[in-house]
Amino acid sequence: QSRYGQGELASKRDTIIKIDPMSIGVFGSAGMNLHTSSFSGFTGIPSCCPAYTSASSTGSSFGFLGQYAMTSNIGLGMRLGYNGLSGVFTSSEEQYVMSQQGIATITHTLETTLGILSIEPEFILSLGALKLSAGAWLGLPLSMQFSQRETVFPGTFDGFNRIRNEMSGDIPATPSLLVGAVGGISYELPLNSVKSIRLAPEIRAFTVFSELSEETSWNVMDRIVTGK
Repeated sequence: QSRYGQGELASKRDTIIKIDPMSIGVFGSAGMNLHTSSFSGFTGIPSCCPAYTSASSTGSSFGFLGQYAMTSNIGLGMRLGYNGLSGVFTSSEEQYVMSQQGIATITHTLETTLGILSIEPEFILSLGALKLSAGAWLGLPLSMQFSQRETVFPGTFDGFNRIRNEMSGDIPATPSLLVGAVGGISYELPLNSVKSIRLAPEIRAFTVFSELSEETSWNVMDRIVTGK
């Protein structure tokens, strides 16, 4: 994350530095999406899965940010970003399969692709170069899609096919607004003598309280380690 402050002033001996209280910048991050759930499928979509309980995948976020320092220690911030919160659910069970005349393993796979625009107002506590932040996470779903299939091994479902209930489309009953919380810790490293350009490596995490589909029990937490 590079931050650009306005109105910097330094003496020839660099003994006086004045940073404008307003700063803007960009951020980028990558980390692990952790999904927790308890549902067997989406309403109206054929599924024989007993339950999907968890999923994980790597994801990324990027966008713009602004910060305003009210005092030397307290500030307010705002971020606008795009978040890729995809996850791949799998669930396996053993069943008697007629075509196999025996027990086979049926694997249920549900891949979700989630693209969400986030707005993150936050409170910032500055301890020198160390920054602690916490605030709200508000998400506007842009693209919420799924792809599912069920496979059997050994044997087939009907004497011919190893795959059934294969389909994809939009996730039904997605909310218009997602609500969550966010927090992080960063350390600012100045990149020039007047500290007007700064790099801030950060550890940041957010969790979504809202159900990602209103007909399921399904939430996501994103743990991010980022050089921003």
